[in-house]
Amino acid sequence: NRWDYQEISEASQEFQLLGNTDNLSWVVGLYYGSRDNLDKFQSWQNMECDPMLPFCPRLSNTLALVETEDTAIYAQATWDVNDKFSITAGIRSSDEDFVAHTFTPGLAINQNALLPSKNMDRGYKMVDGVPMIQRASFSANTPLLAFRYNFNDTTMGYLTLSEGFNGGGVNRRFLPQLPNNGIVPYDAETYENTEIGIKSDLMDDRLRLNFAYFDGTWTSMQICEVLTPGVCTTGNAGESVASGMELEGIWQINDAFRFNFGLSSLDIHFTDVGKATSIDLNTVIPFSPENTFNVGFQFDTTLDDGASITTRVDHGWIDDFETFRDKRFQHMSKAANNGYGLTNARVIYTPAGGRWDAALHITNASNEYYRLGGFSASFAGIDQGVVGRPREVGLTLTMRLE
Repeated sequence: NRWDYQEISEASQEFQLLGNTDNLSWVVGLYYGSRDNLDKFQSWQNMECDPMLPFCPRLSNTLALVETEDTAIYAQATWDVNDKFSITAGIRSSDEDFVAHTFTPGLAINQNALLPSKNMDRGYKMVDGVPMIQRASFSANTPLLAFRYNFNDTTMGYLTLSEGFNGGGVNRRFLPQLPNNGIVPYDAETYENTEIGIKSDLMDDRLRLNFAYFDGTWTSMQICEVLTPGVCTTGNAGESVASGMELEGIWQINDAFRFNFGLSSLDIHFTDVGKATSIDLNTVIPFSPENTFNVGFQFDTTLDDGASITTRVDHGWIDDFETFRDKRFQHMSKAANNGYGLTNARVIYTPAGGRWDAALHITNASNEYYRLGGFSASFAGIDQGVVGRPREVGLTLTMRLE
């Protein structure tokens, strides 16, 4: 049994100044955001269990407050060199500050009292007479450089070089079996990406084709590590790389019939595990299937009385994937993470005038069994996860009031 209760307050403000000339447009901006997250976490294990066993769940009762402040200044400009060629350049300077306060909950729990509580009475957790307050700060300057070329009125190509930044943070749950009682910061992660692509509207705008290839590198990728049973502690891997391609298209065959498709391929893996202990170079990065595709069509029919019927069918397929990053929990329940495809269909009837419509739909038509998340806790004999929705059939009636 678990109970996680949070009280969150947030505020943000952004200012922008924009301008343009005949061949130059620009924007500069300031951003400020703050977030206070007061989190109470309780868990109980209703079984005989030696707390000294390495994979034995423990009774947990923690209360923590994490205060976050984000500030950023950014600028971006686009220069139209001529009618065909343009260059965009920008930069963002970001700063994030974290303060984590660890408390002793005012209301204790025990193995037999299984009632969760919203009581937030608290006092500072003391270690060697010092209150547990952890601070961490992160900053980064992330540039952007993009080139765009219009080959003609229907086709354009682009090249983008960019960097992204995701601030670090502080693990806030008190776990005495971990260093510094589990109240440890984790670093920011950065992503450097190169993307080249082409976009086109062909056949008198009846066919749209887009293609992109990308290659990127994560530094200090943030990962979840199970260092103590039942708790995810965020840390950092050293480096991972990703490359892939995407192709998508829409073909308006005639005024009534439209066909669309998409496919993608992805290669992503670790090249340096850094200080992480629960992954190696062969660990599969979760939710990163190697191949995916989707197809769909829509057929619009207009009846003699002015009413219309729209028929829509879509099918999407996803390759094998993992749902958890820890190497100890991968490949243990492979069948649950096999590739799968889902087919959805919808028929919509709209009378003349369009005051209402009725839609008959079916989702997961083949009633596929698939998992959205979870992991195999084989040490406890448990395979757990979030299962996707089964086949569902429904009727929706929509009224439009004037």
